[in-house]
Amino acid sequence: MLNFLFWNLRKKNLHSPLAHLCRETEANIIIVNEFENLDISALLHQLGETYSEVVTEHSRIKIFHNLGNDVSRISGNTYYTAVRIKRENLNLNVAGVHLQGQSYTNEKGRLALATRLRTAIADFESSEGHNNTVILGDFNMNPFESGMISAEGFHAIMCPITAVNNVVRQVYEEDRMFFYNPMWHVYGNITYDTLGTYYYNSGIENYLWHCFDQVILRPNLVGKFNIDSLKILTKFNEEEDLLFNGVPNKNVFSDHLPISFTLNV
Repeated sequence: MLNFLFWNLRKKNLHSPLAHLCRETEANIIIVNEFENLDISALLHQLGETYSEVVTEHSRIKIFHNLGNDVSRISGNTYYTAVRIKRENLNLNVAGVHLQGQSYTNEKGRLALATRLRTAIADFESSEGHNNTVILGDFNMNPFESGMISAEGFHAIMCPITAVNNVVRQVYEEDRMFFYNPMWHVYGNITYDTLGTYYYNSGIENYLWHCFDQVILRPNLVGKFNIDSLKILTKFNEEEDLLFNGVPNKNVFSDHLPISFTLNV
């Protein structure tokens, strides 16, 4: 079993709340965005000596883990960092992503970047010899946007049955492998403490709640994904609330809410 945690830190030194969340979710893999002001030494001290950092350069993603030598870097650039996890009976690719923000590019630009990342993912899957791949991070897109659903982008769909039964879809005579996107099931779900991972209310037409922070996974991992474990986290340390008046408390914490989930591997 592997537990995952992701949080966009909004360039704040949130090492203490992050450490609490790591302990509470028993996270094995921690991925953060906008970590420029994070006190990494203080975070690792709070987590304990079993945790370490994946060293990267010029990346918008930082990865921590407690899996020792089982984790090593595959590839990366500004927008993604991919690592391999090799253990007995387990080969897994994990990539953290942080795409351009909605205020910096339009939907066509985000689709273009998603297309480049799709190619990079296919390349490292080919080099690793398998497609046991999990992608998580701040996609800066909602699950229904072109970069997420297009066959030229991540090709991430809401239906696990379709993903598992078909694996690929032929589009203009080229095969495009699916990702399954379980965030469809939590976005706008009234039974949750929150309706998304990010909130803003500017502009004439706006969904208000957005689900930019997501996890997507290849079809052969769907059976190992625990859908009940997928959470948008709103509290830590039992009483500390990441929300204020029902929306992310960006003044104290971050404008994004963290997500966590478990793979039964």
